[in-house]
Amino acid sequence: MKRITLLLLAASLLPSCVLAWNTPGEDFSGELKLGGPVTSTRNPWVWKVGEGNTQINTKAHSVLRSGEQVIPVPLPAMTVLLGKTILTTPAGPSPNAAST
Repeated sequence: MKRITLLLLAASLLPSCVLAWNTPGEDFSGELKLGGPVTSTRNPWVWKVGEGNTQINTKAHSVLRSGEQVIPVPLPAMTVLLGKTILTTPAGPSPNAAST
């Protein structure tokens, strides 16, 4: 028990360092500094929609289920939504950005 206490005491007295995102020589403030002009406010995520039928022709008839009227609609097998994908955005200033 005494060995563990002494080991922890010795470890606490050793110098420690802080990894930070500020440049060397500056006082550490804990603040993230973000800068630069905003070149695009476009959402980088888009939905990829599957190709296929643009119209669905079905015959509907009402059915009673648990005392409620429902209309089942059979749909043909087709891909409606493939998922989310990211758009690549070019690095550097936008060609529409005004130069100062």
